[in-house]
Amino acid sequence: MDVADGAGVFWRWWTAFTTSAVGSAVGAVALPLTALTALDATPFEMGLIAAANYVAWIVIGLPAGVIVQRLPLRGT
Repeated sequence: MDVADGAGVFWRWWTAFTTSAVGSAVGAVALPLTALTALDATPFEMGLIAAANYVAWIVIGLPAGVIVQRLPLRGT
């Protein structure tokens, strides 16, 4: 692999990561604002929306980490 190829891979990864981070940030702001303005959500409902973000991480992320940790390490 040539150095120029490595740089291209990095910039492709960086662009994908940045796009994903911006999309996540916009979603984190847009979803509660949409619930507040369009659905006239109560403070309790707004709290449920904020808590749903953490619940998804707990329900999916923690078990996935346990499963991955039990797999054998890949040889180098």
